[in-house]
Amino acid sequence: MKQYIKISLFTCFAAFLLLFLIELFLKDISLTLKKEDKFYLYQTKYYGKVLEQSPYYEFNRRYLHPYYFLSLPWENDVINSINNNYVSLDLDGFRESTLFDKKNAILLGGSVAFSYFASSNDKTISAYLSKFSNYNFININAPGWNSYQELMGLFNNNIDYSLSLSLSLANDVGVYCSNYSQNKELIADTPSSFFELYQIVNKINNQETLDDRNFLKKLISLMYPKIYKRLSYYKNKSKKIKSFECRYNAKEIAENFIKNQKKMRELSNSRNASHYTIIQPYHDLHLQKIKNLKGETLSAIYEQVSKIVMSDEFCKKFCIDLSLAYNNDDKKNLLYNFSKENNNHKEAIFVDHVHLTDLGNKKLSETITGLIKNN
Repeated sequence: MKQYIKISLFTCFAAFLLLFLIELFLKDISLTLKKEDKFYLYQTKYYGKVLEQSPYYEFNRRYLHPYYFLSLPWENDVINSINNNYVSLDLDGFRESTLFDKKNAILLGGSVAFSYFASSNDKTISAYLSKFSNYNFININAPGWNSYQELMGLFNNNIDYSLSLSLSLANDVGVYCSNYSQNKELIADTPSSFFELYQIVNKINNQETLDDRNFLKKLISLMYPKIYKRLSYYKNKSKKIKSFECRYNAKEIAENFIKNQKKMRELSNSRNASHYTIIQPYHDLHLQKIKNLKGETLSAIYEQVSKIVMSDEFCKKFCIDLSLAYNNDDKKNLLYNFSKENNNHKEAIFVDHVHLTDLGNKKLSETITGLIKNN
């Protein structure tokens, strides 16, 4: 017994010593990766002046919602605490809309419909649509929403409206692929961050506290920070690679998206309103190089899903494909340049692969208005 204890103690000591030596000589992963000195929009005069942090910083958080699972806040004190001069929510927890004396329309979608990065509530897609069209567009959208949450948003509103538009698809692809990398027994309508919350609830059900769950992780991060950073980096890299396995389920993603769009149309029709689906713009699809990919990036998977969606009989009638909405624009300034020296915030259309600048919002709204003017 004494010999067993001695061997165990020696093994533990050797393991700690080995980890200590690895930590001592291991390079910090953040130093080995290529560093980019990014110049963010809020550091330019895009918002009218240089800001200390993004006005959307507080809107990155997700709140447990009684209707939409995880969404924007619904409690008035929280809403009031995060509202600012550039982006603000109404009492229902949706982005404030620019109101005109017109018949109402509803804009559904995720963060693009929400107009994440717009410099004000007057530069959002809904505001531009209200200005250019015959409708007063009201926001029923939120960052992270997939088409199922859009359906729930449409169902739970009591607005008298004549038209609903779903500016969508990117989250149905992105959220599905992210969730699929964590659990292959996936329900297609599963919203973002579900499995993170699922794991927490399971730990609680198993009578484990969050402190118990995170104790070992915190201990390793404190004792061996460089090892912990490197393990986290490779874990996230592996998770990203696994997420591309969802390309084999492109048909399921597309069919589920169409199912939800059909339900939205049926719901709006029952309220004497019309409903149309708009396949949202995707930056990488505007580049020729995307044609050479074989489903190994999220962009290629998006293209694959969008083609299946648009080939469906329902979408041939009621869907508008604007995934290449800016194909005639200058490709040089299509994407925001994060370089301070070559900054193009005045000319750029995309901030990243899906989110738009004020100019992008305006151009897209003009295109949509031209397509719905007879409805």
